Amino acid sequence: LQEDDANKEQEFRTTAFTALHFLSNNENRDEAIRETFGPRVVALVQAERRLLFRELFGFFPFHKLPKESRTVNIYQLYLNHLEGGRFFLFPFKMLWWFFKNLFWMIGRIRQLVLDVLKPPSQDDVAQAGHAPFEVAIRKINRMRKPIYVEYMRLRAMLDVEYLGLYLPGLNRSGVEGHTYQADLDFISASEKEHLEFNHLSHERAKQLHLFDEFLRHYKWKGEMIKTYLRTIDPALARQWRAVLRALTSAFAADYHKVRSLMEAENSMRQLFKKGCDMESSVPKRRRWWAHFKRWLNRVVLLQADQEYGAFLQHWKRSTFAEFGDDAMRRCWHLYLSRRKQMYPTLLLVTEGEESPWERIHAVLDEVIRNNSIWTEELLTMRTLQTITQLDLRLYRELVYTLGDYHEPEMFEAP
Repeated sequence: LQEDDANKEQEFRTTAFTALHFLSNNENRDEAIRETFGPRVVALVQAERRLLFRELFGFFPFHKLPKESRTVNIYQLYLNHLEGGRFFLFPFKMLWWFFKNLFWMIGRIRQLVLDVLKPPSQDDVAQAGHAPFEVAIRKINRMRKPIYVEYMRLRAMLDVEYLGLYLPGLNRSGVEGHTYQADLDFISASEKEHLEFNHLSHERAKQLHLFDEFLRHYKWKGEMIKTYLRTIDPALARQWRAVLRALTSAFAADYHKVRSLMEAENSMRQLFKKGCDMESSVPKRRRWWAHFKRWLNRVVLLQADQEYGAFLQHWKRSTFAEFGDDAMRRCWHLYLSRRKQMYPTLLLVTEGEESPWERIHAVLDEVIRNNSIWTEELLTMRTLQTITQLDLRLYRELVYTLGDYHEPEMFEAP
């Protein structure tokens, strides 16, 4: 503490003050200082605490600089440094600016070291622009946003209700008004992050449409799933909502490729349907490259042609086999015209000896029997995200209190 008396500085040294006096606002600690040193010292400690946080979470007062020092005019720079014969002197100016900035940086580092060794008095400290609490929020958000947004992504992988969607067969969820939109607004997310989650929500809605068709076909949609659950375990019928949520979460997370299998089977079915509806095969000019690559693999690389066998195997499994060999050849030619996109799909649906629907049923039956694990996973994701929100709120409240801001409307949260 320093006190000026008749232009004479007198220092008082003590070990009674620690970092906690300036980094926390414990009332008992402030009261102890008041009893020991008096109210004036308490006021100085509180003022120093306020100044510390205002500087840390403030900004440099650029608005006080001259206009020419805080703006860039490209045309004016051209007139000053490049117009006419000044262009030939520009390399020497660049060299001069380099050394000038180098000496400025050395002087700045020296000043920072001196400020640490001998801190300036409170009267000599430049104010941090009297920044509002909104500036502090922006700084806090930049520090906490990466982990905050990452937990949002993890939750969005499992929780379709968080994306503003409903479980198949239901017309409401338990998180209305608390979806990803509210969390993005709370963290002041960028436009890119808004677009990312909007795109994810749109894609998940299209995927759920396919899942909804699957559930409707097997009469698992909504409360209709109770009938199937009773055949497994009567106790599961009373937990049908939890089971339906577990199935949807497993589908969204692509557990054991269950979603990929459904999408692949749907793609192959659409290809077969279009091929059977065609009156003639796809022209050779649209499939010559596929023929050439397959010929190259067989003749030059000496690889067995398993692709046609896999296609024929899947064709015989499907309900389109009754259309005959001519329809099969049209579908094969159509497949070759789309080979680049359809080849991974064909490999996926022909993995193993079981059909895609048998594999899908096996995965979903496993999820039904272990639905409690999926419920725990979902609750864990929601809990972790809640912890990140509480951490952010507490951080804001701490800075708000220690910085002695007076903007309570900034704490209105979604």
